[in-house]
Amino acid sequence: MVETLLHLPKSPVTSTHKCENCGSIHVRFANDDFKTYKESEWDYVLQQGIKALDKILSTTKLESDPKFF
Repeated sequence: MVETLLHLPKSPVTSTHKCENCGSIHVRFANDDFKTYKESEWDYVLQQGIKALDKILSTTKLESDPKFF
């Protein structure tokens, strides 16, 4: 996978905060990393995550395998 500025670290997100003054999104990760994203960058990251989750869920029939989650 090619790393870009819009990739998240390989650590779970523990908190997010939108700064009311500058509009940036501040993200803290479980490994104590901290990153700041522009609102448009964070929206892109969220959209990519939603697409990935939709792709995973579309390949699995939840009705046929209720223990999936």
